[in-house]
Amino acid sequence: MPEHSNTSNQGYFPFAVSHDFKAGYLRLVMQQAGAEVRAYKQMSFNLLELRLGMRVLDVGCGIGIDLPSLADRVGVQGEVTGIDHDSDLVQVALQTIASDGRPNLRVVQGDAEQMPFAGAQFDRVRADRVVQHILRPQRAIAEMWRVLRPGGILTMVEPDWRTIALYPGSPAGGDDDRTLSRVLECYQRRQAHALIGRQLHALLHQKQGVWEQIQIQVICFTHTSWPAVDAVLQITAAASTLIQENPMMKEEMDAWLYTIETAAQQGQFFASVPLFFASARKIGNSDG
Repeated sequence: MPEHSNTSNQGYFPFAVSHDFKAGYLRLVMQQAGAEVRAYKQMSFNLLELRLGMRVLDVGCGIGIDLPSLADRVGVQGEVTGIDHDSDLVQVALQTIASDGRPNLRVVQGDAEQMPFAGAQFDRVRADRVVQHILRPQRAIAEMWRVLRPGGILTMVEPDWRTIALYPGSPAGGDDDRTLSRVLECYQRRQAHALIGRQLHALLHQKQGVWEQIQIQVICFTHTSWPAVDAVLQITAAASTLIQENPMMKEEMDAWLYTIETAAQQGQFFASVPLFFASARKIGNSDG
């Protein structure tokens, strides 16, 4: 799950949600869009180039779902630490690692912009769909650099909310996507950095002599299941928020959701979500 730092609204949930929803969101995503989520998770793990005995930091670990998978890759000789700003999610993550039973898993509560770790503590640092929610991404990335050992690898995975595509994009379908555009604009207003995916390259190049071997890959994940896409992107929640903001949009939003459901029943629904995978190595030669 993502982590947030001093953001407004609902942190990494752009719409009002309960604590129970926050804790259950990632499990719902795994259930509804399992294959696609597993594929991108596998890619994010592979970019870390993990080896036995390494110390890994998962920034914005949420409920800790990824921590056991990371621990599998570093073995009992290694250590996996999760950090998250949200105290409710940290409590659930602590239950996750307690049920796993491995002594080399730990979770702490903390801010990505000022983490409670000494410098050069970790061989690998990852942030999975986290930076979009952090008010000052430059500071968070500087912190990730600080706690990373020389030669260590940082990986980040982020979406770009303006390049998400859905069909149908309006009650009219076809080339008309005006309703989807309104929903994506709603996300952009409520996320700290809805366009962060396209910014990762620039963020890693802002300071010379800090990172090397910087790579950006963009993978577009597609899905034809409306329940899965709605679970991941919270389209229905966005539509409800827009109606609350402007009741005159109710007719359009209701018609669009009906059109999507009809298209899904007829096998015509389609969605694509681009994810930006960034990796970089901290300059130095002591990678263990």
